[in-house]
Amino acid sequence: MQKAPDKPQETLVTGQGDLFTRLYRHVAPHATELVLVRHGEAAPNPPDAPAYDPPLSERGRWQAERLAQRLAGARIDALYASPLRRAQETAQAVARATGLPIETVPDLEEVRIDMARLRAAFRDRDREALVQDLARRLLAAPRWDTLPGFEPSHRFRLRVRRALAEIVERHPGERVVVVCHGGVINLYLSFVLDIPRDVFFLPEHTSLTVVRVAGERAAIQTVADSAHLWDGGTPDFTNP
Repeated sequence: MQKAPDKPQETLVTGQGDLFTRLYRHVAPHATELVLVRHGEAAPNPPDAPAYDPPLSERGRWQAERLAQRLAGARIDALYASPLRRAQETAQAVARATGLPIETVPDLEEVRIDMARLRAAFRDRDREALVQDLARRLLAAPRWDTLPGFEPSHRFRLRVRRALAEIVERHPGERVVVVCHGGVINLYLSFVLDIPRDVFFLPEHTSLTVVRVAGERAAIQTVADSAHLWDGGTPDFTNP
C-alpha cells in the first residue's frame, strides 16, 4: 500500500487548527452553519394572478426530492422556510426526509411585487422588449426598486437581514437549513461580501449556499452547490 504523504507542518497554529482554517472555515464551536437553499423550479404563474406565488413545477418537485435525499443523512438541527408555496413545497420534501418540523418565517419571502402596478407600467409592451428593458435597468442599477412595482430595496434588505440574524441567534453551534429564494440568498451574500448590489448571480434551484456565522463574523463555505442534481450521484454534504 502506498504511504500517505506527510501532513505539511503547520506554522500558524492556533487553538483549533491553522490560521486560515479558523478564519475561512470558521470552525468555532459556537458558529451557526446556515444552509441557504433556493426553492425548486416554480410552475408558470397565471397571467392574471394578484400575486406571484406559484407552486413547484414537475421538475421542481423532482429537484426537491433530490435535495431531500441529499439532506436525509446529514445532521440538521432546524428547518426554516419562506411562506411562499414554492419554498413551502420544497421544505416539505426536506421535512419528510429528515423528520424535522418546518418553521415558517414571513420575512424570508422573496422581494415583494405589486403585480397590478407592474402590469400597468408595462401594459401593451412586447414581451421580449419588456425583458430587455428590465435587464438594462438591473444592469445599470442592480437594485430591486429600479423595477416598477418591486418592494423598496432598503425594506427588503432590512427584513431579510433581521430574519436571518434571528435564526443565527437561536442556533449557536448548530446547522440550520433555510429554504428561501434567489433574491434572499443574493442579499445575504451581499452583506457578507460587502457587495453594493441587491442581485449579482442566479443560484440553481435547490442549490445549497453554506455560511458559518458567529457574531459579526461570517465565512462562506459553499455557493450554489447543486451536485445532488447531477447524474453522477450524491456527494458528501459539507466539509468538515
